[in-house]
Amino acid sequence: DGGSQLHITPPEPIAVPDGTGGRMTLPAGVFPPGTTVPCRVEVTRLDAKARGGRIELGYTNTYRYRTKSSGADGRTSSRIATSWAWIPVAEAPLPVGATGTTSVHLDLPRSVPPSVTDMVDWQVRATVDRRRGFDVRADLPLIVTTVRGMYDDWQLAAPTADEQVPITFELDGSRHLHRGTTLTGRLSGYPRKVVSTRGIRLQLTLVQDEARGYEDHETGAVLHLSGPFTTHPGQPFHLPFSLPLSPQLHPTCTAARNSWHWRLDAVVDIAFRSDRVSSLPLTLT
Repeated sequence: DGGSQLHITPPEPIAVPDGTGGRMTLPAGVFPPGTTVPCRVEVTRLDAKARGGRIELGYTNTYRYRTKSSGADGRTSSRIATSWAWIPVAEAPLPVGATGTTSVHLDLPRSVPPSVTDMVDWQVRATVDRRRGFDVRADLPLIVTTVRGMYDDWQLAAPTADEQVPITFELDGSRHLHRGTTLTGRLSGYPRKVVSTRGIRLQLTLVQDEARGYEDHETGAVLHLSGPFTTHPGQPFHLPFSLPLSPQLHPTCTAARNSWHWRLDAVVDIAFRSDRVSSLPLTLT
């Protein structure tokens, strides 16, 4: 309809501390929490309906929830629905009195979530509000990384041990893990009952706490540590492990509408009965 037109110029690469006293240059469009994002917006055309504008830094939060409905027969059914929410974290006005370029710097808080596929998508968003018409918008995707210490509270959470076959975890390193590396250590079991097992496996489990109390789980990696055997009280067992962590795993993340976090599960596989599970919370970045 001959309305306004916008263009956002991609930001230049920035240099950040590398953790060893030096600095490193990140790719263009990549920002760690706690830095400033330069935004340059060009208004190339305005129409008479334009009445104001804004530049926002924020993310689209994708989340799931369980919804219920009743049929004509009175029966209730449920399904898992997916929705989206725009979460702005910083904003500046965009003058629309005339065409031209506006440059601002928007602060990226240290507490914001990182970019996560299917969960958190960061953008710079420029909007021209139009009277009695559709607003005009331009988006520029960004990538937000993680910083050390963001989710220390989760990696310091207490482990849980099964009552019948409690298992402890000894890691060769901290509970703050990095994708693309290998997790090594040892499991130690201290049986309290005689349990006939089909074996013990180690698995990395993603716990997805979604909206309205809905929770889902996804297995990120599995390692079988033993074949069938029977546990006996007073006879501990020890199993070393080496578990590769794929670079494609989701990082630990807490967003506005949901949170995803990891745990390491030691699973005692029991035929025709509930498995016995001991768990250790982890942070993955």
